[in-house]
Amino acid sequence: MSYEQAIAALNDQWSQGDMDSDEYALERERLDYERGEMMSAQDAPEVAA
Repeated sequence: MSYEQAIAALNDQWSQGDMDSDEYALERERLDYERGEMMSAQDAPEVAA
C-alpha cells in the first residue's frame, strides 16, 4: 500500500468515526515517519545518521 493509499484509508476510517483524534494523530504520525524513512533511504543511502 502506498503512502497515499494509506492516508486515504486512514481518512476513510476517521470520517466513518472508527477512530478518535488521538488514534488518528498517532497513525498519521507513524505513516509520515515511515514515509520519511523510506524517502531518506532512497535519497541518500550513504547517510546513516
